[in-house]
Amino acid sequence: MDGDGTRWAPPRPGRPSSLRAVRDPAGSSGSALRSAAGSAAARSVRASPHPRRRLSTARLVLVAYLAGAAVVALVVGGGAALQPVYGSDEPYGGTTFQEVRQSPSPSGWSVPLAEEFAPGLPTDCPGFRAGGVDARHEIVTATLPPAGSTGSDAACEVSSPSTPGHLVMIDPQTGRITWRRSLERDLGMQVFSVVWHASRSAGAVVVGVAGSRGDYLLSLDTATGRTVSSTRVDAPDDAINFAVSGRLVVSVAPDIGGAVNTYSLRRIDRLGDRLWSRSISSVLFPQLLPDRLVVPLPDRTVSVDGATGAETAWKHDLRDLEGVRVSGETVVAQTVPKGVGLQPSVVLLDRTGRTLWSRPAPSISGLTVSRGCVVLETGSERVTCLDPADGRARWSTAVAGSVVGTPEGSTTSDVETIGPVHARDTALTVSELDGESGRVRFQTSLPRGAAVVGQSTATGYALGTSSATGASTLLAFDLASGRTLWTLSRGQLDVWGGRPVEITRRGVARELVDGRGEPGRGMLVG
Repeated sequence: MDGDGTRWAPPRPGRPSSLRAVRDPAGSSGSALRSAAGSAAARSVRASPHPRRRLSTARLVLVAYLAGAAVVALVVGGGAALQPVYGSDEPYGGTTFQEVRQSPSPSGWSVPLAEEFAPGLPTDCPGFRAGGVDARHEIVTATLPPAGSTGSDAACEVSSPSTPGHLVMIDPQTGRITWRRSLERDLGMQVFSVVWHASRSAGAVVVGVAGSRGDYLLSLDTATGRTVSSTRVDAPDDAINFAVSGRLVVSVAPDIGGAVNTYSLRRIDRLGDRLWSRSISSVLFPQLLPDRLVVPLPDRTVSVDGATGAETAWKHDLRDLEGVRVSGETVVAQTVPKGVGLQPSVVLLDRTGRTLWSRPAPSISGLTVSRGCVVLETGSERVTCLDPADGRARWSTAVAGSVVGTPEGSTTSDVETIGPVHARDTALTVSELDGESGRVRFQTSLPRGAAVVGQSTATGYALGTSSATGASTLLAFDLASGRTLWTLSRGQLDVWGGRPVEITRRGVARELVDGRGEPGRGMLVG
């Protein structure tokens, strides 16, 4: 995950209709009609004292040209009106998703992961987990079933203790391994578990390690894998429960009873220096921004400087807010009404806590930040877009479902919702709302348990895993009509850096491609 993120029916597009040429009836009536027309014209000339001048050949050519141009414009205009509309913005989140319009095959790059992580063991022993840092960096880790686990093969129980502590960074565009790290060797201990979070802006990955000789935090350079900083932490939770934003890392360790949490603030490049630490009630929740930690206390809210650790007063009180969302250097939240008859409001605060705008918003059930909207869900099953600049309501649409926001890779400002979800539902409905008007651009159905994982210019992708079989389902749908383009159901499917990937039972990661180029913007494809 990216710590900087503190950051899911109109008719189908058709082919342009063609205009059929309509013949002039006089053109097929023979010489008799032409002769009669000529006689009538002659009588008209003799009766008029000012006979009309005949059009010159040049003017006739000009009139014919203009008439032909008008017909061409009509055909082109009518065809353009029937073309599907796709996006033209930069990919949301910075990752460009590939256009895979036809059911793909594993004909791209391949990486033998099982050989990389557990050489000498049966290739179906390791389980793999991947996570994206950005479009060019995908971290892969592996686990082996513990000895005596249900369903484990006896050969797999001869587990290599280094497997959980092995990190591999892969470039999803080429399949090349850019670096590998053995944390067991580096730390001189057996590694039990690894947790990591990345900061794109800092170009680093922060790794929490639990092992036989203690618990550690390390920061690794995303491009090279070299260690930027490392430290041993006192509490195991500090290596498990932590978040990253900008160049800051905050970890939390609960006490035995769970009534108090101890928060610690560090910098990615100086993990051994704890800038700040404080124990607060477990019902209070700090918020991490790229340059500071905002902490609610029993009597006030303070801002902890990310460079010095010094506490200063924050201009708003986090205890008066709920549904808090950090978006870049701003905070969006809903106020908690204090008093009979008062209604909640949505507020946008800058990093100092100063109120940029506030708008009344009764019956809020959800709050999300998309590319171009602060999106509200209300109890009346409506979705409302507030302009991030001033809080003005730009549109409101009646649609059921939870707001996902703008999917990663999207080239529009669209807002997606998914749902509703009932106990007997076997499918979910995704509605895509135009980010400028709120109009429902299309709807599509997903299997229950699936979620939209990203969009390219013309194609959306959803991924889910069956709880019964463990098999993955990856599907693609058109972003103009919502129609399903293809569906794959296999053992383990994923999306790395905007590219579909299959991990086979033999532990080989293979890129799935359809062999077609990307569609031109605004052109009919698929």
